[in-house]
Amino acid sequence: HDAEVTSNAHKARGYEVQIAETCHEDNTVELITQVAVTDACASDEHATIPMLEALAQRGHRPEEMVADAAFGSGDNAVEAERKGTELISPVKGPKVEVEDVAPEERPVTAADFLVDANLEDPAVCPAGHFATEQTQTAAAANQVVLTFAPETCEGCALFDACPAQLNRDGDGYVLPVDLVAANIERRRRAIASGTFKERYRIRAGIEATSSELKRRH
Repeated sequence: HDAEVTSNAHKARGYEVQIAETCHEDNTVELITQVAVTDACASDEHATIPMLEALAQRGHRPEEMVADAAFGSGDNAVEAERKGTELISPVKGPKVEVEDVAPEERPVTAADFLVDANLEDPAVCPAGHFATEQTQTAAAANQVVLTFAPETCEGCALFDACPAQLNRDGDGYVLPVDLVAANIERRRRAIASGTFKERYRIRAGIEATSSELKRRH
């Protein structure tokens, strides 16, 4: 009798095991680097950041983590970036068609601006101009307001397509950026362009590890 066992509609009663392993094409073998047992009823989405934190504590923080859509929410991707890891994952939810074209050929969006999630480096617009100021919204950690110099924006080739707006004092062009929404849009563009598929294919390797654990142990 185990009073702590929970149920999962798809996987019956019991526990789940979360596994991380190396995945580099140059490796002779791949090694399991972290294992965590979680409740069957818990969402995989909640396992991503604890897994990264456990790896980092043992000196194994990955530069990239490749995971399926259940682990790759926008919030997880931004938090992983803050910890120095790029989360490579499909986007959860219904498929949305996003045209993968250069900013010069479409309206510029907040996703075209490169913003350091830790705000340690200045944000860069798609034309390569640096923000003069970037401020994290007090009420929301993933909301950042960027400010650019008027003389920079008004002489920019992308000025007419840019969503940044002149502020009330007229001393800067301002753009609010939702880091989560921007991350999801960039991933959808990568999927539309086909570049995501090539980067993501290596994830299939862990299915063999999972299969062996279930069949042999």
